[in-house]
Amino acid sequence: MFFLFACVTLTFMYSYIGWHLFLSGNMFVKRKKTFLCFVLFFAFIPFFPFFLRANQLENSSTDLFFGFVYLELGFFSLVFVFFLLTDLIKVPYYFIKGMISIYKTTRLSTKRLSDPSKRRFLIKTTNIGILGLSGVLTGYGLYEARRMPAIKRVEIPIDNLPSDFNGLKIVQITDIHISPTIKRDFIQMVVNQVNALSPDIIAFTGDLADGSVQYLHQDAQPLAGLTAPLGVYFVTGNHEYYSNAPDWIREAERLGFTVLINEHRLIKRGNSILLIGGVTDHNGGQFVKGHTPDPEKAIMGADKYDTSILLAHQPKTIYKAADAGFDLQLSGH
Repeated sequence: MFFLFACVTLTFMYSYIGWHLFLSGNMFVKRKKTFLCFVLFFAFIPFFPFFLRANQLENSSTDLFFGFVYLELGFFSLVFVFFLLTDLIKVPYYFIKGMISIYKTTRLSTKRLSDPSKRRFLIKTTNIGILGLSGVLTGYGLYEARRMPAIKRVEIPIDNLPSDFNGLKIVQITDIHISPTIKRDFIQMVVNQVNALSPDIIAFTGDLADGSVQYLHQDAQPLAGLTAPLGVYFVTGNHEYYSNAPDWIREAERLGFTVLINEHRLIKRGNSILLIGGVTDHNGGQFVKGHTPDPEKAIMGADKYDTSILLAHQPKTIYKAADAGFDLQLSGH
């Protein structure tokens, strides 16, 4: 279902973009084949990385290809949004223009309203502007993705929190996506940042990697250096399931994480007990049997505790988490 939905969505997105680039402005006949090739190529090329990973075809050459796929997806997603915004702006504009044209029926005004050369010039100018702006923003996004991550400090009040856990420091990491574009040097930088914060608990809320353990395990190795006196915990994200989740679960355990698959651990400090629960990704059950997220199962069997925290990759779990009695949910995605 995921791949079917993704295929339909990408086909629609690239058809919409292709219509703006090749078919509008009275160029339909000349550009029909170009439009079709554009849609077929860009709508289906994002699925090739899944095919290559499934067949363990990962090397420096495929890294370049993956990088191209990720960049073009980001670029054309921006183009799509800008075209959509311009179309939404055009609706009231053409409505008002149409109303005005009712009262302006002279030959000159009619000629101006229907001048095809001016219309084509306006379309081309708009398209070039959108492509240029999208290119600049894509470059800026790449720069932001590669620089040192920002640290966001959040103080979370919890009713009836025991004094033993007052001021407890949890450092949450999420969605680092080790991949052909996110390598060992970046992961080491993240590890250094996290350890410098002296956390009591480290919570990794999924999307560790995009690719196989066999190819990316060296890039993930710095994560073994994460340290926290009350534990380093991990739950799966949706991207683990695109890259063989069981393998990445074993790798996370090898790196020193306590992996929580619809289960919990109890942490005692002084006379108080904190329950840390974790569930699988919201769509995990579609890929691995038994990996449907279940907050009730994650808390089951815990007879005595003072405060409970659930780690869940997708925020969608919040409703079931509340019903199960968790005090706080930490999510990524």
